[in-house]
Amino acid sequence: MAVIIGKDIIKRYNKVVLGPCSFTVEQGKTLAVLGPSGSGKSTLFKACAHLLEIEGELEIKDLKRCVVVFDEPNCLNTLNVFDNIALGMKKEGYLQEEIDHRVHEIADKVGLHDQLLKRPDELSSGQRQRCALARALVRDFDVLLMDEPFSNLDVLLRREMLNMLKQMQKEKGFTCLYVTHDPQDPKLFSDQVMILKEGKIEMLATVEECQAHPSSAFVEALFA
Repeated sequence: MAVIIGKDIIKRYNKVVLGPCSFTVEQGKTLAVLGPSGSGKSTLFKACAHLLEIEGELEIKDLKRCVVVFDEPNCLNTLNVFDNIALGMKKEGYLQEEIDHRVHEIADKVGLHDQLLKRPDELSSGQRQRCALARALVRDFDVLLMDEPFSNLDVLLRREMLNMLKQMQKEKGFTCLYVTHDPQDPKLFSDQVMILKEGKIEMLATVEECQAHPSSAFVEALFA
């Protein structure tokens, strides 16, 4: 069953910056959106997160159970890391015992178990990104949207986080769309990759298909 459905999506400012763009993401699957700066990746992400008005059709089923991770962590310095991670759970009325259990569990998975009493301004930029990721993953959700969530992580930690997400998806069955500029990311965590160039879909396929049968020299160069 398709959970995220985009049909003939177009976004215009003074000119068309995205589209027309059509795609679907099946339940429990991951679509990575890949492309250089200015290709329309973040515009597509904002459209999926309902932060932009667009032409065309975009539907995310069961939107109430959708969580979003932005490229900027937006952690609250008035709260420690534990309370930043627990923020959404508290607003949704989870019991304190469940909050304690889940926060410690996800903090361990993202490597922040020894940072829970610190404030975000005492963390590195990569740690703040992981705090924001944990804040999303700790809750119950069906759809995960992410915009460059690992831009401040080194290669090894980036790989670790992608493998963690892949394992969580196997366990929980959530659907995911995420934006990245790094062609290595979809190799670790995606079922399909949408390659954007100047607002248009250059190719939409599996990583293996993009490597074996690239639609253009641009796609071939990305995976060289």
